[in-house]
Amino acid sequence: MVEVTVDPRRVFLGRDAAASRRTSAGAAVLWAVSFGGFAAAGAFEWVTLPVRFYFPMLATMLLASAANAVRNDGLLASVALATAPAAGYYASLALFELSGPVRLSLVEAGGLSLLIGVPVGVVGYLVGRGAVGLGSLLQAALTA
Repeated sequence: MVEVTVDPRRVFLGRDAAASRRTSAGAAVLWAVSFGGFAAAGAFEWVTLPVRFYFPMLATMLLASAANAVRNDGLLASVALATAPAAGYYASLALFELSGPVRLSLVEAGGLSLLIGVPVGVVGYLVGRGAVGLGSLLQAALTA
């Protein structure tokens, strides 16, 4: 029988503390780029952001969290990477009243960013960890 041990600290925080700090800085950059980009686009009334623009943002959120799961294993860092662009987007909507007829508060913006970012981050983490596991299985099969 195979015994599997799981270190909760490694699952949540990652293998390397320095890499987790860099990931946090990367999440801050993603927030700033998202916040600045959407705020700048919203400053011009003639600029409209079509729905197809939001799919690349979701893909970025998913790929960033999956890449973190491959490199450092940290679930919280993966969720932070996925939540940061959504938080920047919703914060720009709330602060600059860019959301149309319904105005968001910062609390609602934070809740919406968590509502979107946490599931995307968890899925990205699972995709990344699954890719690592699949790579290990393939490597073991090829060397056997």
